[in-house]
Amino acid sequence: MIPLFVPGPVTVDPAVLTAQATAPIYHRGDEYGRMLRDITAMLAQVLGTTSDVYCVCGSGTATLEMAVQNICPSGDRVVVATNGYFGERLAELCHRLDLDTVHVRADYTEPLPIQQIDRALRTPTTALLAVHHETSTGRVNDLATLANLCRAHRALCVIDAVSSAGVLPINMDRHGLDVVVSSSHKGIGGAPGVGILAISPRAWGRARAVAPPATLAGDWGRVRRAFLRDPAESLWTPPVSVMAGLHAALEALTRRAPLAQAQAHRAAIGRAVRAGLSGCGFTVWPSGAAEVAPVTAAEPPSGIAADELVATLREVTGVQIGSGLGPLAGRIVRVSHLGIELFHVFGLLGAISVATRGAADRAADGPAEQAWRAFTASAVKAAAA
Repeated sequence: MIPLFVPGPVTVDPAVLTAQATAPIYHRGDEYGRMLRDITAMLAQVLGTTSDVYCVCGSGTATLEMAVQNICPSGDRVVVATNGYFGERLAELCHRLDLDTVHVRADYTEPLPIQQIDRALRTPTTALLAVHHETSTGRVNDLATLANLCRAHRALCVIDAVSSAGVLPINMDRHGLDVVVSSSHKGIGGAPGVGILAISPRAWGRARAVAPPATLAGDWGRVRRAFLRDPAESLWTPPVSVMAGLHAALEALTRRAPLAQAQAHRAAIGRAVRAGLSGCGFTVWPSGAAEVAPVTAAEPPSGIAADELVATLREVTGVQIGSGLGPLAGRIVRVSHLGIELFHVFGLLGAISVATRGAADRAADGPAEQAWRAFTASAVKAAAA
């Protein structure tokens, strides 16, 4: 099986596949209740919190929408700070919920404009919303700085950690984050289908002070009451098999070795990806970044079209990497470091070498090109026979 090098979903641990292949269990029974409580305990460790953590049905975007609806009634003022495609989605989400949305934008190639955010928060604001790891660019935004601004201006700090939770250190309690949203299918290592929601006491206080959202499925209070039952339950019918896989993914992430060790290993894989792409002539983004993000965004060498490279890799070698999004479409490729190991990186670099150089210059052939030529020659002969 060729691993996925796309930002999500990621290639999952074999234990996840095994767990998801077992017969579903009753979602209101003791066995599911014990599994749910164990899942949320491990998620609390991943997110660095003693606050409530819940699992809800749906995508990360649906979970973000739920979060905003519970603390921001129509007309509330929010500030959305963006420097990428998924931050822009947060802003659109707030607009659609009829919030007074102040959108503080930076270019996709730039860090968040902290001074502009500070000025925007000087007007009374319910919440600041931002993305931790902007998957469209590979940039990591600084949680401590954003949380400090919120504390200074008495706004709630709502963080999209969909692609960072599990792979980047997050300390919700130490930083003073109020709502952290993630998903099962990226850094945590499960399959798609489960949203993850961590809620601080401040955010709960705000939710109690406003009317609940119009939708039943989006009501935090119902989510909490279901979890506090004995046995614990998910609100409505959860994707039971995905939850079993999520439990296995979290055990692999937090119990095979210390979480910090797993995160350090993932960073090392990221550095290998970046060094290898640089060696292939790619310009790696963001330049000078101190942290190794879960995804590397890179601009191909001159003369190589990014989208054509993505298509060629998929069609010729079966390797799948991500395309650019928004204004970066056609300009960059995106390579995930999640669910892969060092020998997968070697395979990726060989595939890129074949796709970018091919048979154009036999004098420059390296081992990957020679192996590819031998393989294709054998395949042609077999087809002719």
